[in-house]
Amino acid sequence: MENEAKIPVETQIITNQIEQRKNYVKNFLLRSVKEDYDKYFIITILIALILRIMVFIETKTQPIWWDAADFLSTAKRWGLGLNIIDMWYYRRGLLWPLIESLFFKVGLGEISIRVLIVFLSTGIIIVTYLLISELFNKKIALLTSIGVTFSWVYLFFSGRPMTEIPSSFFLLTAILFFWNIERVIK
Repeated sequence: MENEAKIPVETQIITNQIEQRKNYVKNFLLRSVKEDYDKYFIITILIALILRIMVFIETKTQPIWWDAADFLSTAKRWGLGLNIIDMWYYRRGLLWPLIESLFFKVGLGEISIRVLIVFLSTGIIIVTYLLISELFNKKIALLTSIGVTFSWVYLFFSGRPMTEIPSSFFLLTAILFFWNIERVIK
């Protein structure tokens, strides 16, 4: 009978320890998150990242489109110092092949550039939330970030190393910075 009495006490101790660990992890991860909108936004970001990783996995073995191949060939020429016949078209952007060439210079390849696109696509959602919450409020920002998360255009281009995702990310980031600077000056 003594063994039967110990089992519930030990179980209670283990249950309490598990609950303490759960509370510790919850407080550690969400200690700076005070509002419900921010909690829902974190869930939205996780869903967005999972969706974009699924798109990445689906498209990582697909052939590259003409424009992306043009950017990548220019980046390989600049990053690896290849002596290939490549006519860089002057009307194309300069920044994206330059960023890609840094990846080749360091020794990373095309897959790492595609992973960067996944993170920049997720970053668009974060910057959109921050910008809209500054301009309006967090409720509208959450609704906007949910819309951007499931936007087929951003999902479609999340698997292709083209200029649409980086340019959108840098444009929204610049608008956010200029808005914050304007607010600080006033």
